[in-house]
Amino acid sequence: MGLETEIHLLSNAAGTVTITGNVGGGGLLDLTVNAKRIVVNPGILISTRMIGGTDPLTADSTGNSGTLVLNALKFQLEKARRLSPMQPELILRVTSS
Repeated sequence: MGLETEIHLLSNAAGTVTITGNVGGGGLLDLTVNAKRIVVNPGILISTRMIGGTDPLTADSTGNSGTLVLNALKFQLEKARRLSPMQPELILRVTSS
């Protein structure tokens, strides 16, 4: 995370999009996913933060965060079937302009 390159990603799907791995870093600034159904697997982190460190949960911001749009008729955060240190949660950092 914290690279200079800016990446804008748009995904349109007629069916289900399942996010199975962490998304963010490497310059990802904007992410839009349009689908009939979006599933986010347990323990997955989706981030459009521009940061100076490597941990998007604790690192200081180095610029404006990007836009994250998840647009679906059904949105599902999967809960781990076994005990897991990471359960589904939505973390937002909102600031006024």
